[in-house]
Amino acid sequence: MKKKALTTNLFGFQNLIIAIIVISLYSCSSGNTDRKLEPTKSGGNLSGGIDKKTFNDSSLASPVLPPKLDDYKVILAVDENLKMNETGELRVWIGAKDVNAKFPKGVVQDVTTIPASIGQYAKITPYAPDFEVAPSEIKCIRIDPSGSDVRFSLKPKKSGTFKVSANIELYNSVDCTGTFVPKTAATLSVIVKVDKKQLLVSKLQEMGTIVWNNFISFWSALIALIFAVLLFLIRRKLKRKTGFDDKKS
Repeated sequence: MKKKALTTNLFGFQNLIIAIIVISLYSCSSGNTDRKLEPTKSGGNLSGGIDKKTFNDSSLASPVLPPKLDDYKVILAVDENLKMNETGELRVWIGAKDVNAKFPKGVVQDVTTIPASIGQYAKITPYAPDFEVAPSEIKCIRIDPSGSDVRFSLKPKKSGTFKVSANIELYNSVDCTGTFVPKTAATLSVIVKVDKKQLLVSKLQEMGTIVWNNFISFWSALIALIFAVLLFLIRRKLKRKTGFDDKKS
């Protein structure tokens, strides 16, 4: 009986050891499987794949492009009051409609729009036949949505009220060549006022200069005549006293 009980105890102890070993192996196998599926710091897993969270990350998305413009806003601005012999300024501004362009005080301006789909490059020619304009044109500029600004100088040829405008030719080529679409900017009425006092002073100055120049010429001739008369009298007096006549010699 004692021998049979001892055999039973040994068999039970052996089964316990085998059960512990099996449980340990199963636990290790489960742990390795979980670690393979654990994502890495870079957003992937140990097997080299990319999970859905990383794939939808905004850092990997394509950059957002700015929206295309439907129309360009064109502003024509000119000094409101000019004087004769005074040089004013004409400015042409082209940009997006939602951009506010700033101009100094004392200018009159008008606004119009042109389709942006026509082209991104422009040739600008001012139309002001009653003024001396420089430069006569701007050959080619790239239109920036934030605003492209060009300037021209204006010098009135006469007094009065005149209209000033600008012709804008849009191109798709960077050098403004090929087929273009002409657009006329809004027409401005520019009042050129002449200061009469300043004009009178200017004319008096011109007259004074002429009178002074003639006065100098007159006095030069008068002084020359006086010296000629004095020389004649001196020679005559010497002839009477000495009887010497330089013409005979």
